Amino acid sequence: MMRNAVFGTLMARLLAAAAGFLTVVLCSRYLGAEGRGTLSLLLAMVQLMMIGNEFVGGSTLVNLTPRYGVQRLWPSSYLWLAVMLIAAGVLLHFLKDDHAWMALLMAAPLGLLTIHYSLLQGLGNMRGRNRAQLSYELLRLLFIACWFLLLRGWIGDVQGAVLCFALAAFLAWIMTLPYLRDVKAGSLKPPRDLFTAGWWSQLGHLVQFLNYRAALFLIDGYLGSGDTGRYSNALVIADAVWIFGNSLGSVAHMRMVLRPGASYARNLLRRYHSLSVVGTFIAVFILWMLPDGVYTALFGVAFKDFRSVLQPLLPVILLLSASTLPSHLLHAANDFKHLLLANAAGWAVQFVLSLWLIPRMGLTGAAIAASFGFLSILLLVWRRLIRSHSIKVADFIPRLDYAWRLLRRMF
Repeated sequence: MMRNAVFGTLMARLLAAAAGFLTVVLCSRYLGAEGRGTLSLLLAMVQLMMIGNEFVGGSTLVNLTPRYGVQRLWPSSYLWLAVMLIAAGVLLHFLKDDHAWMALLMAAPLGLLTIHYSLLQGLGNMRGRNRAQLSYELLRLLFIACWFLLLRGWIGDVQGAVLCFALAAFLAWIMTLPYLRDVKAGSLKPPRDLFTAGWWSQLGHLVQFLNYRAALFLIDGYLGSGDTGRYSNALVIADAVWIFGNSLGSVAHMRMVLRPGASYARNLLRRYHSLSVVGTFIAVFILWMLPDGVYTALFGVAFKDFRSVLQPLLPVILLLSASTLPSHLLHAANDFKHLLLANAAGWAVQFVLSLWLIPRMGLTGAAIAASFGFLSILLLVWRRLIRSHSIKVADFIPRLDYAWRLLRRMF
């Protein structure tokens, strides 16, 4: 059972990352750096809306579904999504954002899909969750390819990409319904935990979003949409590499929720953390060795010298990989306050350094600021696990034998 869960999650995430990367390649080649920058800012708005949605409809559902069941949780999650979308629409209207409708169009179906991701994971149905996520990425790729190769010119390129993303999310949500077909009509009176637990969790996710994507808005303000597009593509590659920690962290999170215990958590950390860091290191080494011509061939001439943008971000990828599994263990233990404090401290470091470094060093300055921010998160998360969760410093040191054993059990 464990082998199937880990292997299935890794394979689904690898395929989803590959499809997502190809989507980025197509968008980069046809939109150029400036169009890619505009789309990146729209997607960052959508991510921010999803964080608001996930105060109720996100990872809290994973923890609460085994206790309360889907029937008591899904109606409130849907209602909360509607409230969040209305609030976001009103805010964007007052900010006079011309792109508001595009962000909302993508956010509505993606919010529904995110709720079903969490319900399926809370039920322990990783196969259904993995298939849904993979379906979304494959549909995005299919629609984007059809748009740019066959239908381009009907409306603007960025607007066409937005429609493709929204339609892909809606169809992927439809495809999750059979996995929940046995769920009966729910109750509009949710458990109190759905709001109290989610508050600390999602505040942490909000600050985490600022760590991941807030720099795009600063780069757009200081350097323009072209550099925003180039840095966004570097972040997409980083996201693809982070698949090791994210995939293993999702499985470890599910197993911790279903079987809590300090000794079990420590055992999970040593094995999954080792494989995550080793796998990420190999991927980072490959990226370091690739010549600039590879990236230009992929993304187009608007992304020449892209290697100089990506290389300063490689330490950030390693630092995040080393903190992902420990963060999942804190999350599964409902230690949301310390996750929030760690992410807030990391973002404060990154934000202050970004204000100073981006105007002086450009995209390299943004990467340096991110490195110090994620180093702060890493140290604070490790410190919490050592002091309060019976984890030792040696457990954080990656070991090839642990990684090899887990790989053998997977295959």
